[in-house]
Amino acid sequence: MAGYSYVQILKAMSTLAPLVRPPLPRSVAARYKGLASDAMNAFHGTFWNQRLNAYGGDSGAAQTLNIPGLDLGVAFSHGVAAQVLQHLQHDLENQTNYHLRVGAVVSKMLLRTLSEHGMHTSALRVAQQEDEPSWGYWLSQNASSCWEAWPGATDGSTSRNHIFLCGGVGEWLWKHAVGLTPTQPGFEAIRIAPELDPDYGPGTLNATFHSVKGAIHSSWTLEQSGSHAGSVSMSVDIPLGVQTATIVVPKPFVTSPKPPMPAHQVCGSASEKEASLT
Repeated sequence: MAGYSYVQILKAMSTLAPLVRPPLPRSVAARYKGLASDAMNAFHGTFWNQRLNAYGGDSGAAQTLNIPGLDLGVAFSHGVAAQVLQHLQHDLENQTNYHLRVGAVVSKMLLRTLSEHGMHTSALRVAQQEDEPSWGYWLSQNASSCWEAWPGATDGSTSRNHIFLCGGVGEWLWKHAVGLTPTQPGFEAIRIAPELDPDYGPGTLNATFHSVKGAIHSSWTLEQSGSHAGSVSMSVDIPLGVQTATIVVPKPFVTSPKPPMPAHQVCGSASEKEASLT
């Protein structure tokens, strides 16, 4: 986690340096960009495990050790992303039964990273668990905040106010279930591209985001019966302050054997992008 955080800081500095006012010399941004690149290479060289085809040396910590490599982009820049995704899918299917095995840092990015890399169904299955350890287990215990530990000690020895442990759920819902992403600062431009799954839901969604440009509303429904089975109806309302909006309307579902997931019904990303309306 220390290595992950260090690389993230360097990447953030390389992005922020050109935006600082008064302007910093170009050499400053270039220096941080170079340091970030070197640190990413060092991350891979230090943590890649050729025997496991995964990051780290503990096969029991597949989620914690591999999600950072994907999130940083290291797995892609070194050509091992496919192996990492397969390792994660094997862990979810055979080791953890689609349950969480992460701490505070990775809990924030687990669902988002899975969905971003073609494993949205897996993310849905993890998010919907109700037995320990899971966010759903906390809800079943009448939790109104995030606990310090997944089991949740009943003797008061651990905190019941650790927002970081569930901060990623809301972000994931907005970015992937609603599909809302600002593509320019201040919501000048937005993209709405929801991800749907006929087996793990939800079957319908209704969301309103109060942005600095006004209320952005999006809703969709997946038809599961009758002559329209597999089709999606979608409605979007965009405030006048948003200058440009790209709406990605999912097409009807088809069966796909795309790895690393087993064959299941999905909306192919290519079809979704072809259906975009700007």
